[in-house]
This record gives sequence, structure tokens and C-alpha cells, in this order.
Amino acid sequence: MKRIALLQVLQTAAALNAVVLGPGDPWLNLAAAKVAHGKGLPSAVASNKPDIANQQMWGREPASTPVRVVDGAEEIGEVLADAEGVVLNGAGFGKLTPNYCEIVVRNSPKLARLTLCVEAGQAADAVTAARGACATRSIPCDVIRVGALRGGGPGAEDDEGDVGLSKFFYDTNADYPKYQMDSYADKFLLGLSATPGDKPVNFFKKALASQSMGPSEGVSNRGTCARALVAAVSREAGAPELDLTLNAE
Repeated sequence: MKRIALLQVLQTAAALNAVVLGPGDPWLNLAAAKVAHGKGLPSAVASNKPDIANQQMWGREPASTPVRVVDGAEEIGEVLADAEGVVLNGAGFGKLTPNYCEIVVRNSPKLARLTLCVEAGQAADAVTAARGACATRSIPCDVIRVGALRGGGPGAEDDEGDVGLSKFFYDTNADYPKYQMDSYADKFLLGLSATPGDKPVNFFKKALASQSMGPSEGVSNRGTCARALVAAVSREAGAPELDLTLNAE
């Protein structure tokens, strides 16, 4: 267990334009973008359902939408052109590919730091490609590895206070067992352990984590992971690269 690294991350934050994108868990993307905004960073997130994305972040009838939600290659290209920090998420749903990582780095001319989020034990080829693309431009590349994702809301329905997703995140979850797991995680799994390197759980622990509501090795909270991702990507360019596996406690 290692907590010092994350405390050091939070102490070395830099102001930058932050972009969150990738084929991974969409709620983690939204949560990270909202955290970035909460830290005062101009932020954008890619989503193919912009209206729902704003509702997930700010509520059913949001009074304002301070995080820019982009959809399609043209809009994503616009925000990447000014991005200084990019969170590239491939944990959960779709997986990152080497080509995707290389395209993002190539189309981010102002990039000062890249932070990848992948499932522990997965996406080794994408991580290698991202590190290689960053190395050619001397860009730091962090890797944050997570387990089964839980929680992520509810936060305030404005841009004040709590930065979790809005209650709309809960209200639109038709899978009751998953709703229970998410709401439990947001009440009782708010701690975080960070272990250096890629530390996946074995098959049996992974199966247990997929069914467990309580604390279990191989489970990560979206809210705390979002904070870790933004803390990592907003570090000074000269800060050492991170490679951590996160678990909820």
C-alpha cells in the first residue's frame, strides 16, 4: 500500500487545459472531467451523447454546463489542439489500442503530460505504444491501473462543492444490483490504496470482486480514481512518471 505518491501528486498541480477521452468507462471520463473543472482547470470530455453527459455531470435540467462536451473527430481535434494534459481512459468498456494512443499523442501539439487509465493486467500493448509516442517528444506518461469500477456520484448539481456525478447517474441505472453497488461504494468505499506497478488480482479474486458489494481487492471507486487521474495529469511536466494500481478501501 502506498499513499505518499498520491499526496505528492496533489502538491505539484499545475494549471493546464485538460481533455478526457477514450473508449473506457464513460462515467469515469465524466467524473474526471468534472474533477478537473472543480480544480479550476479548463476541461473538456469526449462523449457521443452530449446531452446525457451534461445531465450525468450537472443534473436532469442543468443550469450551466461548464465542462465542454465534444463529439466527433472534428470537435475532438479542436480540443486536442490546445490540450496540455490528456487523460486517456481504456478501463471498463472499450479497450485502448496502440494506434488510438499514438493518434491522440500525435494530434496534441501542446501536450505536456499524458495519463493513461487501464484495467490492471490489461492493455500492455497500448501502454507500450503510448509510452513510446510520448518518449519521442520527452512527454511524461503516467499509467493508473484500476479494477472493477463502482460509484462515482452523486455530487452537487452545480459547479460548487462535491465533484461527483449528479443524482441523474443513479436515477438512470436500470440494473438494481449495480445501483446498489454504486451507491454503497459512494458511501463506504471512499478510501484508496495505491500500489506501485501493475498488480492485477487473480481470476478468483476478480470473480469475487465482480459480485461483492463490500470492500474487495480488485474494486476501484470511480470518484477516487477520477481524482487520482486529474491529480496525475495536472502534475508539473518535470515530475516523475507514475505507474500505480488503485484499489478502493
